[in-house]
Amino acid sequence: MNYTFKGNFGTLELVVDDNGTASGTYQKGGTLSGTYKDGEFEGEWENKGLEGLIEFTITGDKLEGNWKKGLEPGSMKGKWEGEIIDNEMSPNPEHEDNLKENLITNVVRKSTEIMSEIEIYPMQTYGDSYGTNSASVQIDLSLLNKLKKGETNYEILRDAIFDILDNNMKTIIDYFMIFNELDDLTDANYDWFHMDPKIRILTIGKLDLSPIYNLEGQEFEAALLLNKEVKEIEDWVSDFITDCQYGLDEDVFKKLLN
Repeated sequence: MNYTFKGNFGTLELVVDDNGTASGTYQKGGTLSGTYKDGEFEGEWENKGLEGLIEFTITGDKLEGNWKKGLEPGSMKGKWEGEIIDNEMSPNPEHEDNLKENLITNVVRKSTEIMSEIEIYPMQTYGDSYGTNSASVQIDLSLLNKLKKGETNYEILRDAIFDILDNNMKTIIDYFMIFNELDDLTDANYDWFHMDPKIRILTIGKLDLSPIYNLEGQEFEAALLLNKEVKEIEDWVSDFITDCQYGLDEDVFKKLLN
């Protein structure tokens, strides 16, 4: 069986043989290997010199699971979530109904415009960030209302960031291009493998997420934002940043420039 998922890990291509052995690729160079039985995957991931454990369940069109850094047993705090966009089997009525429901949801989606501070940066060892700008973006109204009420936690902030990135990527890229901040990415000799630029959201409206990205001395503030214990906040922040930053894939970027 072959599956293709789109989620917070980018696009995942998963292949399962008749013996239940599974392998997959995701993002740029990321790989999975493990076993798949009765809708459940257990295995390991590798990406850019890092490795860890992962487990997820596929139910209908949804993929839900968790991951952790390192191969030693332990709690898996990072989220792996996605929705199937293609598989080798013929569509079934349930799948078609889900697709129709998603289309209807997108049509009636209520959103509002806010100013959000956005940063595009490379790997730290290869240079400074491209700068931060307050860009006008759309965000789902129900999510924004939760944030205005102070209802922040890991899941709410993650969903808000996903919403901004999923629905405003063209706007974000265009905004940075106005100020010629990403011109080097258009160079034919740009080294995408080493730079691996990321996009991250630093503010959402008046909500300041900087304690998460600048943790030292702001552990308490970050714990309040993510609704986690201060003593464990370093691990939660590490997982959150990995979970909620958008890798600027070369092909995606070039497509958005057109």
